[in-house]
Amino acid sequence: MNITFLETFLDVVETRNFNRSAERLHVTQSTVSARIRALEQAVRAPLFHRGRFGAEPTAAGFKFIAHATRLRHIWNQARQELALPKNFSATIRLAAQPSLCDSFVKDWLARMRDRHPEIAVYVEADYSPAVLEQLCDGTLDIGVIYIPRALPGLVIDRLFTERYVMISTQALTLQHIDPASYVFIDWSPHFKSLHLERLPHLQATPVSVGLGSMAIEHILGRGGSGYFPEATAQGLMDRHRMSLVADAPIIEQPVYTVVAERLRETDPLKSALRELKQLVGRTASTSGRGRSRKPHRDLSQSG
Repeated sequence: MNITFLETFLDVVETRNFNRSAERLHVTQSTVSARIRALEQAVRAPLFHRGRFGAEPTAAGFKFIAHATRLRHIWNQARQELALPKNFSATIRLAAQPSLCDSFVKDWLARMRDRHPEIAVYVEADYSPAVLEQLCDGTLDIGVIYIPRALPGLVIDRLFTERYVMISTQALTLQHIDPASYVFIDWSPHFKSLHLERLPHLQATPVSVGLGSMAIEHILGRGGSGYFPEATAQGLMDRHRMSLVADAPIIEQPVYTVVAERLRETDPLKSALRELKQLVGRTASTSGRGRSRKPHRDLSQSG
């Protein structure tokens, strides 16, 4: 299968128009049509309904979108690996929950470059379902996620427990938290479930976000309260006028690594996993992560 046909197919899916895709791909409309026809012959199914007002994917076309996206990803990954300079022995591809990339994964990346300069590293942020799909496809080596799912060929290990604590620019205790300025951050389904169970009066708030960085900017700009990972909370209290809400419950979220079983014993993957685990051990030794349900000393003394 010609990768150019896949690229053309995905572009037409986006534009819904052969002429517009021809302009974007810098080819003629007849070239786009010829590529789509060749692809349809290869998959033995019509992929688009052609009409005066554009092109709409058929049922087979909609089904093929996921396969075409996956094939393009695998192709690009293969090109990236083959293009590695000779002084690199391998590539490790890791994806993690977005909230873990800003702190934990960033530190892991620095350790990999310092300790294993011969290994090229590719890092991306994504959510558990997409990470698991890419691990099954072989386009990722390691997933660091909140919600694992047992799938053939994948090995799941618990890495650590993320602890979320409530901090505020306005209040030191729960009774003084103003729901109107509380920001609910949807860290994960597990977090959301526990938050609803323990703090039902703070579930339906005026502001709900799915990104921690957006919540930080909003709270620092306008004042308010919210839950953050312990290390992030400590940094915000150190650098800004924020305090721990001492009697707010700590919400714990297990974090897992997921790897392909066939790669688990390869040297590059073993090195990458070892650095993850050592980083967890170092963090736990200084902050008590995963060992206690109480805030560590710096947090409990803040504010």
